[in-house]
Amino acid sequence: MKDVVLVHGAWHGGWCWRRVTDRLRAAGHRAYAPTLTGLADRGHLLQPSVTLETHVQDVIGLLEFEDIDDAVLCGHSYGGLVAAVVADRVPERIGHLVFLDALVPASGQSAMDLLGETEGVPDLLRQLAREAGDGWRVPPSAFTAEALGVDDPADAAWLSSRLTDHPLSTLEEPVDLAGGVDNVRRTFVRAEKFPATWADDLLAAAREDSGWEHHSIPAGHDLIVTHPDEVTEILLR
Repeated sequence: MKDVVLVHGAWHGGWCWRRVTDRLRAAGHRAYAPTLTGLADRGHLLQPSVTLETHVQDVIGLLEFEDIDDAVLCGHSYGGLVAAVVADRVPERIGHLVFLDALVPASGQSAMDLLGETEGVPDLLRQLAREAGDGWRVPPSAFTAEALGVDDPADAAWLSSRLTDHPLSTLEEPVDLAGGVDNVRRTFVRAEKFPATWADDLLAAAREDSGWEHHSIPAGHDLIVTHPDEVTEILLR
């Protein structure tokens, strides 16, 4: 029996992992999909003081209070930053770290750094925060289900109705890594149909590093919704 901890990305919540957690539990494993502070069902806690460190503590607290050791820790998208810091802080609790089309930071990097100015995403996020988020929260308006690779009308409606504002500070805060994460087994999974230079670069880096495993799934960015079987298979592997 495995303990699998799943960390969602920006604008999402623990709800987005439902199809994956259902499959993991049906296979006899313990699956946890916490919602990070200020998102989704914890949206009532959204405030300017929510930071990346807040989200790191969300996950560390889960590991400690659920007595989880040797976990498969998986971060999707922004959740990769959270998962990386968690694994760096408590590597003794992590058996394998999976970056699911996720940001993989080096110490001192923020999400904005990894996204890269050339794609214009950081400028767009800050503009959304200024124009529709009181300067400190980013609404999900530019990140449609279609952009996230969810084409089925029912799935797209389900996804779109649940995306919530995300605190801008978590995307601008650089991570501080002490090297603990380097001792954890790591895997990068690329969603092949999501056009993102940063994700292509991270997959290329994983392929060149013998310390990493790597996989690709022919899916868009929200492959946890569209390809739960393939995601579950990798997590169990």
